Amino acid sequence: MSNVRTAIHNHHTALLDTLTKYGAQLSSQPASFDPEQVVDFLKNDLLSHAGGEEEYLYPAVENLIKTYGQATATMLLDHQFIKDYVHRIEVAAAALTHATPDARGTLEKQPEHLILELEAIFKLHLEKEEQVYLPLFEQYLPVEEQQRILDGMHETFEDNLTIKPLLMCGR
Repeated sequence: MSNVRTAIHNHHTALLDTLTKYGAQLSSQPASFDPEQVVDFLKNDLLSHAGGEEEYLYPAVENLIKTYGQATATMLLDHQFIKDYVHRIEVAAAALTHATPDARGTLEKQPEHLILELEAIFKLHLEKEEQVYLPLFEQYLPVEEQQRILDGMHETFEDNLTIKPLLMCGR
């Protein structure tokens, strides 16, 4: 890993560790939680980091993706994270289901925590699809091609869905 990549990675790790620390503190020691300190971190550290990426890193990466990359790579990574969370929730739910009454107390928060994290990832993922991909899809693909893709998605997943009525609206 290059020195620059290492520096960026270390900064990402520090930001995430700080955010995680604030979340854990709010959950376990709400009396010591300082909301002003958290907002200061979010506005001055987290948002300035995002601004720096948008101004310097992303324009460089945009050109690299056009030449060497895959535009959907980050969305595929989202899917990997979503699959991982589903597995982790399944494991946590099974542990909770089979837990003794004494062990339940320590296990009850884990599925809730994992579901909240998955919800945040999933919300972001859906917004990226709906704000970036679907407008391009709708504007530049013929209606017949759009319908073919929708039909293919239905055929692939129909048998496994628990919310079928929501997905049948395109038919």
